[in-house]
Order: sequence, then C-alpha cells, then structure tokens
Amino acid sequence: AYFAFCVLTFSVGLSARLIFPDTSAFDPELALPMMTTMLLPDILVGLVLAGVVAASMSTADSQILGCSAALTEDIANQAESSVWFRRVATAIVTMIALSISLFGIDSVFVLVLYAWSVLAAAFAPLIIIYALGEKLTETKALLIMTSCTAIALGWRALGWGVTIYEVAPAMFFGILSYFILIKPLLGDSESQSEL
Repeated sequence: AYFAFCVLTFSVGLSARLIFPDTSAFDPELALPMMTTMLLPDILVGLVLAGVVAASMSTADSQILGCSAALTEDIANQAESSVWFRRVATAIVTMIALSISLFGIDSVFVLVLYAWSVLAAAFAPLIIIYALGEKLTETKALLIMTSCTAIALGWRALGWGVTIYEVAPAMFFGILSYFILIKPLLGDSESQSEL
C-alpha cells in the first residue's frame, strides 16, 4: 500500500513536469489542482480537491490542537487547567496560525524549511553533545537550545541564509559554546539533575 502511494505521488510530480515544463509560470504547489482541472471531468475535480482540502484541514487542526495542548499541559504546567484556559489557548494558537497563513508571503515549502531549520538548530547540538558522551543539566540544555534558536532566527532575518543555511552556524555555535564556555565555567557541580 505504501509503495503504491509513493508511486502515485511521484507520478503526479513527474506528470506535472511534463504538462507544465515552464515552472516559472505557475506556483509548483498548485500543480495537482491545475492538473486535475485540465485533465479530469468536473465530478472528479471536485473529489480530488475535496480530498486535498480535507487532508489540509485534518493536518491543520491536529497541529493546532497539539500546540495548544503543549501550551496548557507542558508550558503552563497546570494540573487542573480549566476548560476555559484550554479554549483560550486553542483560540490564540489558531489566531497565530491564521495570521501566518494570511500575511505570510512565503510558500508552504519555505515555511516548512524555516520550521525544520529552527528545530534542527535547537535540538541537533544537544544530540551531538549527548552522542559524545557529555552530560548536561537542564539549565545548560535550555541555554544551548535558546541561544542556537536565536542564532538561527537572526541568521535568517539578516538574509545570510542564502549563503549558508542557518542551521550550520547555530549548530557550530552551540557545540563550540558548550565545550569552550559552558562546560569550563559552569562545571559539573550544579545541583540540578542531569538530563
């Protein structure tokens, strides 16, 4: 079943390259809807577009509910958080997502790359440090995650991401800061528990 899905997915992409050889004339993210309107009868166009919209909405509401659950359960850390608090958190997350979708000028692909670069900048230095057998306290880990995320965001905001992908300097800084600054200065005598 997975192989058939992969074959169909790749065949749609390859067909789009054949039907639309000039990719500068249209948005590549709209290849499937454009191909369906050109090649299929109206009833099948409606079915395909309904499937695309249903998949998009399913993903969007799962992401919104997951993010609001993280806000109410993990960040707020309220054992008995009220239903009202959860609804407000969901409304806030929905408004943020809506404003990004309405006012964001980038394509979905660029936004996904941006999100992955922030995730990689935050977690990759920690994974590498753990792989090298080093131990981190919670304070050190949060310091590295925060600084690397800030560097990745700043690198992209300054426009330097075109030259060097923003994850590389953030990871380099995170690992370097641990071995040069954090490890010698803070030492291992902190009273906090190791991660």
